Amino acid sequence: EDTKPNTENKDNKNDKAPNTGDEIWMLFALMMISKLFSIPTGFADLRISFTYVFFALICMLYGPVAGLVIGLFSDTLGFFIFPNGASFFFPYTIQAMLSGFIYGLCLYKKEAKLENVFFARLLINMIMNVLWGSLCFGWLYNYDLATTSAYMLMYSLPKNLIWLIPQVLVLYI
Repeated sequence: EDTKPNTENKDNKNDKAPNTGDEIWMLFALMMISKLFSIPTGFADLRISFTYVFFALICMLYGPVAGLVIGLFSDTLGFFIFPNGASFFFPYTIQAMLSGFIYGLCLYKKEAKLENVFFARLLINMIMNVLWGSLCFGWLYNYDLATTSAYMLMYSLPKNLIWLIPQVLVLYI
């Protein structure tokens, strides 16, 4: 008697592949879990985290619009699930959304080249983290432009320049 499995039955639930929605939310869950783990550097409040790897992967696979949505959800849910004592500030959510959009523009349907990863991280580190993040920080704490600029030049810019190459290399690998 023939013992071959029945491959003609398309309704076999065991053969069902995950759909795009399942995949993106599984990656999102990994992204959120990764927020729990970070390594202190000993430099102020700077910690090494790998959340950005999952964020970039989602944006690379699903595009800039998915990056906007995932940025919105990760920042908002992250604030409520992992409170750190800071106030919720929507401009930081916009920063996360625009970072996802940038990842998507630079990496979605593009060849996996080092220069694409470098350009994405350069834009995010310099525009979103240094410029936008510093302006948000100044706005949130009601700092004047001189204090905000000092924060940008003495803390945010050096930090983002130092981490640019390691972040690019981790994403590229």
